[in-house]
Amino acid sequence: MSDVTRAPCRWVVLCGLAATAVLAHGGAVRNGFLYDDFHLIVDNPAVQSHAWREIAGQKFRPVTMITYVVDHAIGGGRPAVYHATQLVWHVLVVGGVLLIGLSIWGRLTPAAAAALLVALHPVQTEAVHYLSARSSILSTFWMLVALWAYLEARKYAGLQRAANIGLGVTAFMLAILSKESGIVFLVWLAAYEAVVERAGWRDAFLRLGPYAAVAGAVWIGQQFVAFGVWGSGASVSVATGFATGVVVMARHLLAWIIPMGIDPVSPQSWVAPASFAAAGAAALFAVVAIALAWGWRARPLVSWGVVCGLTALFPVMVLPLLTDVALFQPHRGYPASVGFALATVEAVRALGAVAARWVRWRRGLLRSVAPAVAGWVATVALVLGAVWADASQGRVWRDEVRFWSEATLRYPREARYHHSLGAAFLRAGDFARAVDALTTAARLDPMLPRLHYNLGLVYTGMGRLDDALAEYERARERDPTDFKSLANLGWLYEKKGETARALDAYRAALRAAPGLGPVRERVERLDRLGTVAP
Repeated sequence: MSDVTRAPCRWVVLCGLAATAVLAHGGAVRNGFLYDDFHLIVDNPAVQSHAWREIAGQKFRPVTMITYVVDHAIGGGRPAVYHATQLVWHVLVVGGVLLIGLSIWGRLTPAAAAALLVALHPVQTEAVHYLSARSSILSTFWMLVALWAYLEARKYAGLQRAANIGLGVTAFMLAILSKESGIVFLVWLAAYEAVVERAGWRDAFLRLGPYAAVAGAVWIGQQFVAFGVWGSGASVSVATGFATGVVVMARHLLAWIIPMGIDPVSPQSWVAPASFAAAGAAALFAVVAIALAWGWRARPLVSWGVVCGLTALFPVMVLPLLTDVALFQPHRGYPASVGFALATVEAVRALGAVAARWVRWRRGLLRSVAPAVAGWVATVALVLGAVWADASQGRVWRDEVRFWSEATLRYPREARYHHSLGAAFLRAGDFARAVDALTTAARLDPMLPRLHYNLGLVYTGMGRLDDALAEYERARERDPTDFKSLANLGWLYEKKGETARALDAYRAALRAAPGLGPVRERVERLDRLGTVAP
């Protein structure tokens, strides 16, 4: 009897995996908000006011935004509730990998090994501890549900097959609405048909048809909802953007292969096409291509898993071509971990089969038991080491002042990190240190977004209103649609008794954001006073 048929074993393993993941990442519930969490969650009116109509158009990701709103409704904005939910979604992803492994291998041991890799690999820590990375976890979960349903649909006919197709298509739609990069799931299915099943193009087309239709409909709908969100593209050349994207993609792959010293704030500069870094990334992918060619015939599951991992990283490579963002953030590789975990386990199984042909344990109980005992001891040691490493790495995310202080010490020339440190000091009420950090950021890169706005907030808190006015005016000069700076500018002018300038700033803020109710009320109040004609 195969171990997959023993349901009690599956539940025991699933509970063990969940407990291990919680042991490794449970410290996240003591974390606060950090970096993008503030504008995405804390200062987001759709989340704070449960304004459901505003959710659908936010950053393409209404499903993710809904989970934030639910968390706020349950916990009233306490970060522990958000982090607990994030940990639950990670555990659900681990369970999903276990189900996929059982469906592919029909055995519990390799399925559990793949799930354990996804649960504990150090590259996952950022995604679990960083609330703004929830979209990656959610999209991965729904992709796993869709993949399981797709694999199940291949086993049945009639009504059961139709039900699985319906579940798969629905889950695929939710994956894209959690994060737009979920559309790469379509490539996962096409690769499975071509590499693993060796299906003909007609059969593959019929199976993929419903998923392709959903992908097209949701993608087009997203473009209408968030038209123009990507801007006009990066300011660097296409060659530089492409080279940078390839290097970032290679860094994600290396982080999976060599999980040592993964830095949550590791910077990424623009890469010239003829640079050593670009050549090294190209060499790495050449080796991967050779491995794929080998696996295509010898171990198709290895090739399929690698293809899934690389295609999940494809949006990371494209990002520098579409925006002025060149980032290496481990959480962006979270969906790729599924493919890499499956490929890793299948590759180890292949190596194990080769080793078994060379090593013969024919005599004696000790010789027959020793390899198994050694294997279990090594496995337990690796799991305990991974749990300790994940828990240690997770503590870095606990306090944002400490987080950015350590980042500026490691990378003193990174203006963004000094800016983030200044914002952290601002939220902590330490205005003097906030000024020091923000002025350092301004010296390194005076064009940083939100820099002058944050300096205005700091100077206002210190009572230095003239300095605050100067900073808000600089913010206005740089971006005339910065409604937050404009609203604060109007309030300061009103406080100084300069009503004409206050009205000018308020009206500019309303032109940029007509929904600012408090600003509109101030304009109406000043108009009623009749101090200045509207």
